[in-house]
Amino acid sequence: MVLCAFDFDATLACGEVSFFTGHERMAGEFGGAERIGLLRAMLVELNELGARCVVVSFNSKDTINRALRAIGLIDLFDGTYGSEHELLEGLRARKSTLLAHLRRDNEPVLFADDNGGNVRDVVSALPATHAILVPPKPGGMLAEQMVA
Repeated sequence: MVLCAFDFDATLACGEVSFFTGHERMAGEFGGAERIGLLRAMLVELNELGARCVVVSFNSKDTINRALRAIGLIDLFDGTYGSEHELLEGLRARKSTLLAHLRRDNEPVLFADDNGGNVRDVVSALPATHAILVPPKPGGMLAEQMVA
């Protein structure tokens, strides 16, 4: 099995999603219907291959869940972990610490994030990790990254 961990803001979503973003604007935060379709196809395929898909973000779990529910992707994730999680709290929080906790035995990890520091941390802390660094522009995972 593989643990597939995705950052939320500027990785799954195209930018920073706020708790106050209205339901009617949520599809736009993810790049519209076509990009949401690509995200869905990627997540469905990963699930069919037996991967465990999770969101690991410094945004709040409530915001993440609300947004994913609004665009119909919430059920494709095994879990969402936000800033309220005890392993993501505080200025010294590292995503690698939470992923080490979530990882089963030495299962491979696929990690996607727009922050190079997070990517370097996870790759150096967790052996058998493949990382995707999401470019800052245009924002969010690119179609070719989702296909790969």
